[in-house]
Amino acid sequence: MTVTKTFPRTAKIVCSCVVGEITGVADQTIDLGVADSKTVTLSAKAQVTGDCKVEGHDGTVNYTYTVTDAGTTGATVKDNAVTVTAAGTAKVKVTATLASDATKTSTKEITLTVTTNKASAQDKADLAAAINAVKDIKEADYTEESYAPLKTALATADTLSKDANASKSDIAAAIQAISDAKKGLKTKVAAKKEELNSLLTAVYDDLMKMATHIQWHLIIMQ
Repeated sequence: MTVTKTFPRTAKIVCSCVVGEITGVADQTIDLGVADSKTVTLSAKAQVTGDCKVEGHDGTVNYTYTVTDAGTTGATVKDNAVTVTAAGTAKVKVTATLASDATKTSTKEITLTVTTNKASAQDKADLAAAINAVKDIKEADYTEESYAPLKTALATADTLSKDANASKSDIAAAIQAISDAKKGLKTKVAAKKEELNSLLTAVYDDLMKMATHIQWHLIIMQ
């Protein structure tokens, strides 16, 4: 006699893991200062939830970082390190993937805003123009006191013009210093006139005092 027994099928265990929202990375500003490049490290985090019974699903998450739009920043990425070389904005996509199931992912895009204080070619050109604007001014024509600030400003400007790492702010300050010094120049002729006017004013004041004294004296004598 043959006995047949049917065993119930074992239900397939389905992964219930869910990769949550990515944290630990956000939009940020990277200041290059006067450096040619800068590297920042991104450290994304994502929690895995779900009462998963699939063997080997231990909640391990792998992270990948991809530059989706470098813009003018020259942004590149290696592992979780992003390097930028110029001002602008860049977009970086962060993907969190369940190590045991590549279909389970979470993504986030962040914006990197890159600023720089390094002088550009145009900044250097503006400085050169400011220097040229006063190159024909002759020190001998002006008072020593009024020419001294311009002499100092030009010396600073000359140093900056040769500095490959000059900052935008330093060049802007140098241009302003030249402009202010130029406004403060006083010719020796003008200084002499002021001196003479001052002397004449003093003499006039003394004469007026004498005249007033004489008038009072005459009044008293009457």
